[in-house]
Parts: sequence; structure tokens; C-alpha cells
Amino acid sequence: MRRIVITGLLLCAGNMPAFTAVQFINAQLAPLYVADSVLWAQLGLSMPLGQTFTATGVNSVVVNGAFSNLGGGTTCEILGSNCFWPQGAGFSVNESLIWAEDISGSGTGPLMFTFLPLHGAGAFVQSVGDLKFTAKLNAFNGNSLLGSNLVTSNDQGDPLFLGVVDSTAEITGLEFSLTGCSSSSGVCNPTDFAVGSLTTFTATPEPATMLLALAGFALLVFARAKQQS
Repeated sequence: MRRIVITGLLLCAGNMPAFTAVQFINAQLAPLYVADSVLWAQLGLSMPLGQTFTATGVNSVVVNGAFSNLGGGTTCEILGSNCFWPQGAGFSVNESLIWAEDISGSGTGPLMFTFLPLHGAGAFVQSVGDLKFTAKLNAFNGNSLLGSNLVTSNDQGDPLFLGVVDSTAEITGLEFSLTGCSSSSGVCNPTDFAVGSLTTFTATPEPATMLLALAGFALLVFARAKQQS
């Protein structure tokens, strides 16, 4: 049975830029943030992608993607008829993935996503190999590295969720990569992997802010009612 491996907490190097509270997390461990999704089906099913591409989230977050190698990549559907990817924990049936592999079959990772400042983001990642792999997530503010994390899958190579949240909306880029992988065929390329739908995180209003907003709305309604009477 496939299982999800949860990422650990970030260990900060002393020479990294200052930030408040960056944590590398599983999607279910971000209850203080509002989650949104960027669905790759909008780019077409089983379609080749150039080295760069752009997609929009359900709530209009614009994400720019870039493969490290010029060959680009492709969209691939879970259990799809044209580009088939096996279903694993974290991937939904018919979900579209971004596959870092060009039309010649060469790996094109790492894969970089950039966007306007967010509190965080994350996605499930899986190697093209069918055994254990190690994935890496780098979080950036512009060109400054905020931190990174390495996570190793289980022996069956099930998908990993790699995500990060920050109490300050300063994350503008995430880079997904593999540092190693294995396959029952004996051949595996760390630059060849797939990334699922991107989940983005924005902050929820603090309770005091919500109460003030509700109180202000109530005063407006009351004043409007008095004018009409």
C-alpha cells in the first residue's frame, strides 16, 4: 500500500536571509492558511510544453514554470489513455501532472515555479523510477534562497508532498528536483520526474481583524437602515 512521507522542519543556515518562520510541511499541516490549487489540465492533456509555461490558479494566482533543460516537458494524465502515469497516494484519478521529460524521453528537471509573494506552496512529486527516490525543495525570495529540504520516499517510490509555509508572504519561487532515484530496471534519471497540482497558501485573517471587519459591516447596515427609515 502506498503511503505519504511528510517533510520535516527546515534547519536554517546562519548565512541565509532573515525570515520569520519558514516550515517545510505536508498540505494537511497548514491549517492557518487558505489553500488554492493550480491545475495543469488547463495546459492541455498529454501536451508538449516549452522550456517555460504559465498557468493560473483557481483563485487567479499566476504561476510561471521553467524546466532547467531546453527540451521542455509535457502534461501527463493519471491513468490517462495518451500519456499514462500510475496513480499513487496524493495523485487523483485523471489529475494532470507536469512531467519533466521532453519528447525525446530525456529528463529536463529541476522544475522551477515563480509567482508573486505568497505565504507558501507545495506539490506532490514522484520519480519516473518505481523504487526509492530522494527529492529536494528550494524556497526563494527573488534570487535569495530562504531554505531547502531533502526528503526520501518509501521503498516503493510513492509520491512525496514537498511544501513550505512562511508567516510572512515573501516566497516567490519554488524549485523541485531529485537528488537520486532507483528503479527495478536498474536505470533511473534524477532529472526525470513528475509534479502534481500546485497548492498555494495565503494567510487567513486574524480573529481580531475578522471581528473588526464584521463590526464595520454591521455599522454600515445599521446606518443604511436608518437612512431608509
